[in-house]
Amino acid sequence: MWMIDLTRAHGGTLRSAVTQARILPGYQSDSDAVLYVAADQEPEALALPSAPKTIVLQPTTGQPAAIVDDLKMRLQELIAAQPDRIVDVASFRNEILSHAQSLAGARPHYLGTPRQVEPIVQADIDALSAALAGAEGSLRPADIGSRVRLVDPGFSTRHKPVKGGGEPGFISRLLQEAERRGMVRMEASFNPPLVTPLPTPGSPAKAPSDAISLGLSVQYRQCLDQRNLGPYHQCRLGTYDSIAQAVAQNRERDASQRLTVVNVVDYAVDIARHQLSQTLPSDPSHVIAGQSAAPVVSDPVPSAPQNSTEESQTNRFPWSRFRNFLLRLASVVRPFIDDEGREIPCGTLEGRNRVPTSLKEDWQLAMDGELVLTLLKSGLEVELHQSDELAGALYNSRQQPEMQKAEEVLWYLQRTERIVPVPDDDCSTVVYKLASLSNPT
Repeated sequence: MWMIDLTRAHGGTLRSAVTQARILPGYQSDSDAVLYVAADQEPEALALPSAPKTIVLQPTTGQPAAIVDDLKMRLQELIAAQPDRIVDVASFRNEILSHAQSLAGARPHYLGTPRQVEPIVQADIDALSAALAGAEGSLRPADIGSRVRLVDPGFSTRHKPVKGGGEPGFISRLLQEAERRGMVRMEASFNPPLVTPLPTPGSPAKAPSDAISLGLSVQYRQCLDQRNLGPYHQCRLGTYDSIAQAVAQNRERDASQRLTVVNVVDYAVDIARHQLSQTLPSDPSHVIAGQSAAPVVSDPVPSAPQNSTEESQTNRFPWSRFRNFLLRLASVVRPFIDDEGREIPCGTLEGRNRVPTSLKEDWQLAMDGELVLTLLKSGLEVELHQSDELAGALYNSRQQPEMQKAEEVLWYLQRTERIVPVPDDDCSTVVYKLASLSNPT
């Protein structure tokens, strides 16, 4: 059963929006769909040459709150009327999609901009099938995207590729179609969902040589992700800057208005959250103990995102995990200093409720350095001549500035004697080893 909400479609676009809905994964027939339009869209809806059953809502497009309330009620009625079926909900409205995602009997589909959507063709399915060859266990959608791009560079989301892979959310749509075909199983209880490849009936198992060898950058990211260490490249560095700003402001505040360690981290996370939703708070005082902070239970939904990538960043980013990630790193690095010059232990509730007034020198390098140390402790190799791979994992870019940042982290770890450079056999490069393991006695 499909619920197609076009109440936010612009005038003159209903026909293309209906076409767009018909190519969504799992859409079978107009007879199993209901089209919803606002009252002022009725003339255009009636003029459609062919369309699913159409229901005209009394609110107009100028009454968004009334439309949303009406649609939510109708969705719940559809679910209650057919409890043994999933109601697929296609909409331009984030409020409706978020509501559908919260209901057990509904599955949301973002319509986006009609001209941006390209149909999934057999070549895309073939590329996904090849990318999953030899995969062991469950994978994240981002990891599958990396594997697919190794098979078919057209999936790259950069530089306007010629294939559908340039469309934001295309990998998610492809995986939905693969699940419908029985190629994968998606475990939606995880965010992002875990994807498990399934054997294709009647097809011979592929030899290990057919498996795709993942690049080091992907292996690094998988390693950090499996240990709940991000690396959250979308906002990690910006959050570091917000932490530094909040601590610097602490020195100028009255004692009763100063932020504790946990206040500082919450403020920095709020800044990152609001930057993604384009509502930046101007002052950190709202997170002082006893005052209400920005909502942290449910992530804000931007009222009018520009594209599905922005919507996904704001709605699906694991903010609570990101907060714990920052506190976890701070517990190891101890970057915060109190007004008596003492390090603040962040691994205890007592420490997290102390007030920082300064930060350690090179604390940001130390925080990122812990991520590199995690890679080495996990048995992965880090080579100087492959700093582009490290930059890709930590900063989501292999450009020169990001490579320099990665090399700065390596140099910091070397000069603080956390790692040591070991020349390879022909002395053409160095491989970094943990200092505690380089000279066993």
